[in-house]
Amino acid sequence: MKTLVKVALIASLGFSGLVAQEITKTQKEGLQGLVMLYGYKCDSVSYASRSSWDGSFRVTCNNNRYVYEVKDVGGRWTVKVK
Repeated sequence: MKTLVKVALIASLGFSGLVAQEITKTQKEGLQGLVMLYGYKCDSVSYASRSSWDGSFRVTCNNNRYVYEVKDVGGRWTVKVK
């Protein structure tokens, strides 16, 4: 079940056709869900950006209190606390 939810969240990120820094509301929601799926706190997304050189995302949550890096590593999405 957890894997199915993760796949649905990743699919909602919708990467195709976006400019490197452009983050949609749907992507923010997907990133927030992925962060929470990994067991981290993210009641609200304060800021989200996408790296133009490696495609990773930087997500800050709860009024910039928590910072995460969401990255595709070998075809699997990972979330790290920054």
